Amino acid sequence: MLLVEDEGSLRRMTRRELEQVGYTVLEARLPGEAMHLSQQYPGPISLLIADVVLPEMSGRDLAE
Repeated sequence: MLLVEDEGSLRRMTRRELEQVGYTVLEARLPGEAMHLSQQYPGPISLLIADVVLPEMSGRDLAE
């Protein structure tokens, strides 16, 4: 799972909750960081949770 959220406290809380139910979470603050993480991660990323409004691009654009 790839989690992209620019607000730190919300990102950390969401990551903790998702890990508690068994998800492996890649965490990014910005879309560019998320793209880099997804390219470096050796396994599949089956789920993206992204803020709709992010500094570099929208969550929708990131998903595409």
